[in-house]
Amino acid sequence: MRKFLLFLLVLFPLGLSSQNLQGDWMLAYIVSTPPEMTIDEDGVDLVMGDKEAEVESFVEQGLMILSVLSNGKATSDYADVRENWKVVQEGRNVRFESRADTLYGNLNDEGLLQLRSVIDQFPTEYYFTTYAPKAMKLDLSNTRWRVEANNVLDGKTLEFKSDSELRIWTDGKSQLTDYFLIPLGDYYAIELSSGEFQSGFVIIYIENLTGEALSGVMYVVEPDDSPKRVKIQLKKL
Repeated sequence: MRKFLLFLLVLFPLGLSSQNLQGDWMLAYIVSTPPEMTIDEDGVDLVMGDKEAEVESFVEQGLMILSVLSNGKATSDYADVRENWKVVQEGRNVRFESRADTLYGNLNDEGLLQLRSVIDQFPTEYYFTTYAPKAMKLDLSNTRWRVEANNVLDGKTLEFKSDSELRIWTDGKSQLTDYFLIPLGDYYAIELSSGEFQSGFVIIYIENLTGEALSGVMYVVEPDDSPKRVKIQLKKL
């Protein structure tokens, strides 16, 4: 039995070191800890808080696709901006190196790719999660969709206009707001404004278009709670 346990202990770190990051990752959310602002006779100073003290961090939704390829390279797409990266992996630790930036971090215990940037001026962590999209052509102009989701959008109707105008219908009443259909390489995300979310907006990463239904995933960021991954489906009316 002791020999068997020792064998497992040897295999475990090998399993970590062989973790394959290949595939698509979506930027789920961002956690940043800005410096404290102090004002004196000489002007405004930015001072990082005491490491021992509890410092308030800000959590916001992310908007980026990171595609890890099989040849030690990766690409990232943010709206219409594409960047190429070299991937250096050592077990769970990984670096993404480009001409403009280096992202470094690891695969955490929750299966999220947790990265930092060398050019950030204050501590900021970027959390990427696995994503399985299908390439598609998508135009939402002048269409209506019924929402199925485990959040406040469930049961609502989204009416997309041709000029980024959106009406969110609930029980026959509508709220006028706006939306953006954002290309991410061969994929898409929808950013829509909604006062029903604490952040004031929400980002839906589209995964698949099947017939008259769109499926996707989003992260809901609420105060005093961990960001939650939510599956969402839009059915065309």
